[in-house]
Amino acid sequence: MKAIRGRAGAERAVTRSTLTVDCAGRRGILHGVQDSARTQRIGAYAVVIRDDALLLTRISALGYPPGWWALPGGGIDQGESPSAALVRELYEETGLVPRSVRLVDVHDVHTVAPGRGDQYEDYHGIHLLYAVDVPADQTPRVVERDGTTDAVRWVELAELARENLASAGLALLPVVEHVLARVDQFAIGAAGDTDVPGPGAGAGIQNSTA
Repeated sequence: MKAIRGRAGAERAVTRSTLTVDCAGRRGILHGVQDSARTQRIGAYAVVIRDDALLLTRISALGYPPGWWALPGGGIDQGESPSAALVRELYEETGLVPRSVRLVDVHDVHTVAPGRGDQYEDYHGIHLLYAVDVPADQTPRVVERDGTTDAVRWVELAELARENLASAGLALLPVVEHVLARVDQFAIGAAGDTDVPGPGAGAGIQNSTA
């Protein structure tokens, strides 16, 4: 579950910085920015690395921006713990059940850009980034049908290097680029990794970092 109903990885804009608009002669744009709706959203996201490959999900036509690649994860529901949201979203988008999770980093994006209905939206997305370990015998597959994820795949880290992205034809959300710049921090087996139960355990899922 990623964008339209609130997916942090599919931000309404694909930049970390606030959009700057040239307002000369554009009173309509100025008015739109001033009247933009303000939205802040917190989500939990899985950084899953195996054999020098990163697990990514592709945003469907129901999400935004369609065709871009993101981290598995999504918004935290009311009353839900971040780690429970992580486990739920990971299963819905990849069919994988984690063995352990560790909160590593927090990323955010703030944009003012056209959103739903072409109305300007002042959007602030906050992304809790977890290092996640999954069993080697699990094969990723999209479980949730008619959602905002339509594909999941392992992508070699070498393919995701900035100099190779153009030839690979992959469009990455800023949160993915953020992770790639500090990928060593998400190594599995570091102190703080916490075992978690599988999906269905509900909001009672807890760990020492969430």
